[in-house]
This record gives sequence, structure tokens and C-alpha cells, in this order.
Amino acid sequence: MVRSGADRAIIDAVFDVAGSPEIQQIVQEMGFELEEDQLFLTREVAAGGKSTCRVAGRPATVAQLKEIGDWLVDLHGQHEHQSLLAVSRHLDMLDEWGGKEIAALRGEVGAIFHAMQNLRREKEALEKDARERAHLLDLYEFQVKEITEAEN
Repeated sequence: MVRSGADRAIIDAVFDVAGSPEIQQIVQEMGFELEEDQLFLTREVAAGGKSTCRVAGRPATVAQLKEIGDWLVDLHGQHEHQSLLAVSRHLDMLDEWGGKEIAALRGEVGAIFHAMQNLRREKEALEKDARERAHLLDLYEFQVKEITEAEN
């Protein structure tokens, strides 16, 4: 909110993300660059309602700022810990608690899993091709038989 009588409100935040490879990856995937493991966020809200966001000094959308913010800040209510409700974050929180070694192992397992999925898709494609070849062979044999019987 903008204070009464003020033209705008500016919120600046600096986060040290040296120990958070997930946040670093998210920020880099969005096209922003960190300065010495520091992440600079800015939001400016005008009294008229218009706002601008910046991540690492570059323009960003509110959605990008929110996604990054969800990883950086956790809201605490009277009865609940908000991030615990985000099922998509459970594995990330657990792996982060395990440290850099766990994060490295998670990356290795992820790469192996993706390779296995690719091999599975390739196997299914080959099996499908074999079924199609067998079907075409049956069709051609049937057509040859029909033509041979028609000649007689």
C-alpha cells in the first residue's frame, strides 16, 4: 500500500542465495543474473495503482517476482506454515535441508530418470514400428494370396 499523501512506495530487498542452488537456477532460467550470489529485488507501486518490478536490476513481471518470492520468503500465520501447504515444494525443502551433497545426488538421479524415460519412449516407438511392419506383412500376404487366387 502507498502511504497517504505519498506518490509511490518502493520496496527493495537483497537476498544472499549462495546456499540455495534451486533459487539460483530459477532466477537464471528466467534470464536474470546474480551479482556475487546476491539477488536484488525491487517493486515500486504508484499511488494510482501502477507498479513496476525489477529482478537483478532488470524489468520483471509480477508473476516472476512472486515465483521467486515464494522461494525466498515464507508467510507464517496463526495456525499454519504456508510453504508446507505447497505440495510441489516438499521434495525441494527436504533436499535443501540435506545440503549440497543431496542436491548433487538429486541432479544425478534426475538425469538418470530422464535418460530412462527417453529409452522407454524409444523402446515403445520400436515396438510400435515392429507391430506396424507385422500388420503390413499380413496385409501384403493377404493381397498376394487374393491376386494369386483371382488369376486361377
